[in-house]
Amino acid sequence: MIFVHYDADGGLSSSAMKLLTWYRQHVARLVVVSNSPIEVSDRGHLLEVATDLIIRENEGYDFGAWRDAISALGPLDAYDELCLANDSVLGPLFPADSLFDRVSALPNDVCGLVASWEYGWHIQSWFVCYKRRAFTSEAFKSFWRGIEARDSKAGLIESYEVGLTRALSDAGLSLGALFAARKSPGSLARLAVAARNMSPAEPDRSIELARRLRHLPELNPMHFQWDEVLAAGIPMVKRELLGNNPNRIDLKGILRRFPELGNSWVDPAK
Repeated sequence: MIFVHYDADGGLSSSAMKLLTWYRQHVARLVVVSNSPIEVSDRGHLLEVATDLIIRENEGYDFGAWRDAISALGPLDAYDELCLANDSVLGPLFPADSLFDRVSALPNDVCGLVASWEYGWHIQSWFVCYKRRAFTSEAFKSFWRGIEARDSKAGLIESYEVGLTRALSDAGLSLGALFAARKSPGSLARLAVAARNMSPAEPDRSIELARRLRHLPELNPMHFQWDEVLAAGIPMVKRELLGNNPNRIDLKGILRRFPELGNSWVDPAK
């Protein structure tokens, strides 16, 4: 697994360590790529879990980090699967030791946890496993050779997160996920509340949410269907949901169910 980390303050959060410790129990090798400096004391703590540590400038965000780590690893022939992940989620929120087996059991060449229609159909990049047929393909290698810097998160998602899904699919590889975004009563109600909670100072966002009331699958399921994702046995929530909460989701339900998410270990603002 290649795991991308970033902390604007140069720290190593307890939430990242919690996630890494859990991942390490299920992978043969854990390469951590940090797009920010890490204090020497934290490096020692991190290397108690990680097998490799790469520290680099935050050029190209997560995709730039994955590109550089894949290049540094060299030939991948010794591996059956290559998993790429990042620290944008909090978890595990409940025991889910079968998760990796469930992902491996999917019949697809590329297997993620969550598929989204936001910006176009794609496997969300915060956790994706590539089987040998995928990561040895020319389409996979060509994609990573073409990674360049992007100025915005939205541009990165459209160019690379959606672009990678499209490139691999066009090459004849099959893609799947444990959870796929879909229309549901819960997401409809959550979107309606979010639209009402939008500030008058955010007219563009309000218009966008109103448009999506007619196209519910185009929502980000990690925000609007967090409860359904958890019910599917995926023990993570997005840090952004607990932090900036850009869609003004009512968080009372999730905080009532997981009160620890209100504690300091989640570092939600980072």
